[in-house]
Amino acid sequence: MSVLCASANGYYFPTQPRTAAAGVEADALSRCQLHEVIKFPARQRLLSELAGLVDDQESIAWYGEGATPVSKNTLEPAARFLADLPAGFLDLEISPDEDGAVSFDWYGSDNKQLSVSLDEHGTLYYAAILGPIERVSGRLPFHDSIPEEIIRLLKRTT
Repeated sequence: MSVLCASANGYYFPTQPRTAAAGVEADALSRCQLHEVIKFPARQRLLSELAGLVDDQESIAWYGEGATPVSKNTLEPAARFLADLPAGFLDLEISPDEDGAVSFDWYGSDNKQLSVSLDEHGTLYYAAILGPIERVSGRLPFHDSIPEEIIRLLKRTT
C-alpha cells in the first residue's frame, strides 16, 4: 500500500531508503503511482482543497470561535483516505470540523447522504441517511484502506 503525503509544495509519494539494486524498480513504481493520482483531475482538486484547510497561522477565527483548526497531523490520514477512495466516489465536498477533523460529505439526494469525519488519529466517524427513515452511524479505524462499511454506504448513497 502506498502513502500519499501532503506538503506545502503539493503531494508526493515518500520514498524509503533503498539499495542501488532496487532503485530502478522503486523509481518506476513511484512514477506509476503518481501517474495514477494525476490521471484523476477530481482527486487532484480534492487534495488541493484538503491542503487549503490547514492554516499555518492557526487562525481560530477562520474555523469559528472555540474551534480547533485542522492540523498538519490530520492532513496525512485525510490525504491517504482521498488517495484510497475509488474513482467513482470523488463527487464529494470537503470541510473542516470544529474539533480539528476533516469532513467528507456525499449528497446523493435529499434522503441519501453520507458524512465521514476523519481525525488526526485515523478514526473515522460516519453518519448516513439511507432513505426516508433509515439512519446509520458509527466509528471505525482507518489504517491502510477504506473500511468495507464505508464503501458499502458510499454505494448506497451515490
